Amino acid sequence: MIKCKGLILTCAFLLATAALVYCRSTITNARTRAAKAFSESAQVQARWFAEAAFERAVQELLDIRRRLPFEGALTAIDNLGQPLIEKEQFRINDKAIGSFRAALSIVAKGSNFRDVQIDCEGRIEELSGTRSASVSRVVRIERRVCKAFDYAYFTGSWGSWYGKTLVARGSVGANGPFAFAGYSPRVDGIPRFQTSTASSISGYIDDNGDGKADGNDGGVYSGWAITGADRIAGRARSIHPWRPRILLPSGKDLLHYEKRVKTRGGKLTVGGKTIVENSFGLDEGDSINLYISGTQEDPIVIDGVVFVRGHVVIKGVVSGRGAIVASGNIYIAGNIVYSTPPPVPPLGASESDYNAYLSKSDVKNADALALIAGEDLVFGDYTDTAWQNAVSRRLADPIVTLREDAGLDNLPESAAGRDGIPGTADDDLLEGDGEWTAARYTAGDVTVGILPAGKRPGDILPGSGEDLDGDGLFDDSSDVSEFYIGGDSRGRLNPDEWINLPEGIFMFNALSTSKIETVQAACFCARFAAGRITSRNPRSDFTLFGTLICGSDALVHTVKTCIFRYDVRLAGGGAAFGDFLPAAWAPVRILDEKKKR
Repeated sequence: MIKCKGLILTCAFLLATAALVYCRSTITNARTRAAKAFSESAQVQARWFAEAAFERAVQELLDIRRRLPFEGALTAIDNLGQPLIEKEQFRINDKAIGSFRAALSIVAKGSNFRDVQIDCEGRIEELSGTRSASVSRVVRIERRVCKAFDYAYFTGSWGSWYGKTLVARGSVGANGPFAFAGYSPRVDGIPRFQTSTASSISGYIDDNGDGKADGNDGGVYSGWAITGADRIAGRARSIHPWRPRILLPSGKDLLHYEKRVKTRGGKLTVGGKTIVENSFGLDEGDSINLYISGTQEDPIVIDGVVFVRGHVVIKGVVSGRGAIVASGNIYIAGNIVYSTPPPVPPLGASESDYNAYLSKSDVKNADALALIAGEDLVFGDYTDTAWQNAVSRRLADPIVTLREDAGLDNLPESAAGRDGIPGTADDDLLEGDGEWTAARYTAGDVTVGILPAGKRPGDILPGSGEDLDGDGLFDDSSDVSEFYIGGDSRGRLNPDEWINLPEGIFMFNALSTSKIETVQAACFCARFAAGRITSRNPRSDFTLFGTLICGSDALVHTVKTCIFRYDVRLAGGGAAFGDFLPAAWAPVRILDEKKKR
């Protein structure tokens, strides 16, 4: 019995010892795992700090891009000191828990871009030492032809195609909602392309995601919702809501043309007489307006880019290739037709079909005109009472206004956010708050050398916040008077303020008509496309061959059909059209990512 009890005690002791060893082993393993987990957590935090450094470095580049004109921004990026961010600390309760740094180097450059390598390191301090992680990426800061030129029609605000008399022979788009209200306009969407040369396009974009490049892409695009589109006719095979918004050039971006014409400007002639060479109003510093008209015998001949500081009134026959850029409004006072137009492009074709079209001699040798207005593009005779009444009613629509109190998205009637429900997290609280929200230049801009010439701390940063048109000035509710030259609704003209005004002409209605049938041009304006287009007879159509891109659409028509026919030469950046289309900053792209550690 005693032996049995001793055996039991021995077994109990052995079991207790084994349990103790197991517990100690378990505790040791747990501590090891905890230490490893803590170490891994520290490594993750260090990686997070490195990513934060990258985001900060990109933001620094964007701030430079935002604050300077294009050429100045690239130069400022070239001249950034090293490192860009030096050991900036993360602190909790005044205790430094980690830091990050970022350095930049230019790895490639061109006239319109910089490729910047961003090398970042994040560090975190722990009891056992310092953990670090690094991130290295190459990003492209680039200005390129605005992607809105991929469309037959594009507006930076709301799209509102009401009625069946609207037709697009090409795709249409809007940065805001695109509303069709159950009407049945026709949209014959065509594909988009990534790039182009003088005689070809490439990089077919498969928007419908079917894996095919067969021409069955294109349609209606919107940076918001697309509504009431069930009855759209034509080849609008698909609709594309909630797309990334396209940054339209602002008045500030058009300053690039002022610099261009001083080094490689163009010329406008009529009947052998030079009307404009390079520019008007730049050297003089005063606004001056231009009237120009051409006929089949004596067309407007354009070669390259001309810049007018003021307004332009244009109509008639055009020959050659180039752009007319106005700091003010451009008035389309009648038909504008090419002396040598290209043949009608195919619809919904494949990439090879479009390249076959672009390689034709009668396409390569055809005329091409861009009309680029820093303010408004005005169609027809604004002195006509019916014109004024129709456009006034259009401007009264809340979705058309360009009052610069539209919030950070710069879209009117969107204060409730994308969910459309007031009082939720995505509300735009700045819309309609009665305050003009825009950034200003600071003393810090002076310190780092990025304050533009002529600016001082406290000045408005053009194009920031609610400064939609980039002029640095607050624009209140729009009314029809902004289309009147000199503010006179009767259209009285002062000959002293004009170039090439016909002898004895003092009234705008003597130069213009609202009975317009054809406009052949790539048309862009930073603010309104406005006007009332009427018929010469009850069955007349209006056709714009090229594209219409505007900040907001205030056009009204009474024609049988209003047709926007896309000029395929504009596709993929428009190299087949010419090197004079408006450009804007492109989204920052990551080109290459080095191995992280």
